[in-house]
Amino acid sequence: MNYNFFELKVNDDATVMECHRPITGNLVMRKVVPVNNDLKIEPKPCIYVIRRIDGENRFSYYIGQTIDGLTRMNNHKNDDGIPYDFIYCVLKSGQDDLSAYLQCIETELIKRADRVKLLNRNMKDGSKHCLPEHKQPIVKEYADAFIAMANILGYKELFDQQQKRDNNDSTNWVAVKLSGNNGAKATGRRYFDNTLMVLKGSKCNDRTDTPKKYPTYESDCKLLRSLIEAGSVSSELVFLEDVLFDSPSRAARIVLENSANGLDCWKTDEGLTLNQYLNRE
Repeated sequence: MNYNFFELKVNDDATVMECHRPITGNLVMRKVVPVNNDLKIEPKPCIYVIRRIDGENRFSYYIGQTIDGLTRMNNHKNDDGIPYDFIYCVLKSGQDDLSAYLQCIETELIKRADRVKLLNRNMKDGSKHCLPEHKQPIVKEYADAFIAMANILGYKELFDQQQKRDNNDSTNWVAVKLSGNNGAKATGRRYFDNTLMVLKGSKCNDRTDTPKKYPTYESDCKLLRSLIEAGSVSSELVFLEDVLFDSPSRAARIVLENSANGLDCWKTDEGLTLNQYLNRE
C-alpha cells in the first residue's frame, strides 16, 4: 500500500488524528487519545484497535469490532485503568451482511497481526459469520487500507511482523537452544532487536500441575493458551510452527513454564549463554 495516497489531519489539542485516502476511497481512520473520559467516537459500526502499555513498558493491542463504537469503547475504558489510545474505522450500517463483514475483517486483521503483542485470546477462526467467495476481496482490500493507515498513525509494530527478518541472513540472528528438567527441548533464533523466535518442533516442559498454575506469570499463561487455541502449539505443548516472542525471557518462560531469565537460559551452539555471547560481541 503506497502511503503517498493518504492524507493526515490533527485536531488542535492532538487528541484526535484522522487518516483517509481521498477520491480513491471513503475509508477514514481516527486515532483517539481519551481525555477526561471523552472518547470522541461515533455510535456506529466499526473496526477498532486498542493500544495500551503492559507491565514491561511495551505496547500490547486488542483488535475488535462492534455495531456501536461508543458503547463498546465506554465498556473498554473501565477494564483496568491502564492508559491507552485507540484507532477505528466506521462501516456503513443498514446492510444485511454487516455482521459478517465486521467479523471477517476482524478475523483478517487478527491473522495479519503479531500474535505476541495481541491481547486477543480468541482468534475467530470458527466464526459462524461468513461471506460468499466473491465478497472476500472486499475484506482483503479493507484490511490492506486499515493496516496502511494504522502504520501511519503509529501502530506499525502491530502489523510489522516476521517478514522483515531475513532468516537466510545469519548476520541478523544467532542460533540458540534451551532444555529443561521436565522434557523441555527448544531451538530458536535470537534477532538483533532482542526478539526470539522459537522454532517448529520445540517442546515445552511436561505439565506437572493443573493448567491454572503454569506458567508463573498470568500473562504468559494467557499467551500459551492463545497459542494452543490458534494451533501454533499442540495440546502436548509442541510448537507446530515458528513463533516469535518479544524477548528471550518471555520465550524461555513459555518453554520452561516457569520464571526464567532468557539471557541465562538460552545458549548458543558454542555453549555460551546469550549473556556471555552478547558481552563478547
